[in-house]
Amino acid sequence: KNFPDSVKSAKAQIDSERAAQSLCKLNITFSVVFSLSPKKVQTDTTHEVHTALDFWSQCLAGRRLRGEQRLAFWKKISEASMARVAAERQQRKAAKADAKAKQRRLLQAAQRAMKATEPNKPNSSGARKMMQRRWGVPELPTGIHEVYPLIGDGAEDPCDNGITRCLAAVLGDGTIFGPPRLRLGAARADLEELREIQRTRGED
Repeated sequence: KNFPDSVKSAKAQIDSERAAQSLCKLNITFSVVFSLSPKKVQTDTTHEVHTALDFWSQCLAGRRLRGEQRLAFWKKISEASMARVAAERQQRKAAKADAKAKQRRLLQAAQRAMKATEPNKPNSSGARKMMQRRWGVPELPTGIHEVYPLIGDGAEDPCDNGITRCLAAVLGDGTIFGPPRLRLGAARADLEELREIQRTRGED
């Protein structure tokens, strides 16, 4: 194998061995050392092996340069590596922020779904009309609850046509519940099935 393939193969093997042992990936960084006789300099460190190999191939192209040409070549390579590493750092930061936001939305959705303990009881004509438009009945039957289990744009929107509003069959204190449904008939069928299971096997 040539040098780039050997580096990539070694990194892949490390990741594979740690994954097989259920260990997280090592936080490995890479940089390329460039000789400016009598001293040595190096590129900015990167977490991406392919980026480091790009730096290596660029430095390799200037290995025969000497004097001022070599200094000018290094300055160009150094500035390019700093810009690329900074861009990668911003991408990692944005990815972490997105992952945290997704976890937050998932947690909020799970909390909304688990809060369904009593069927909605509209206490105004406007609320009853809205329920009629939404589900075809002015009031949800006992054991059928509105839940908000889905994630996506509009998940926090309480408006009438929110895309994440669903129905679910719920028994007892809310510890036994069916899957989210978009139709009242499907939720009713789930409720009957849950009640039958409860009758034949007991609530546990």
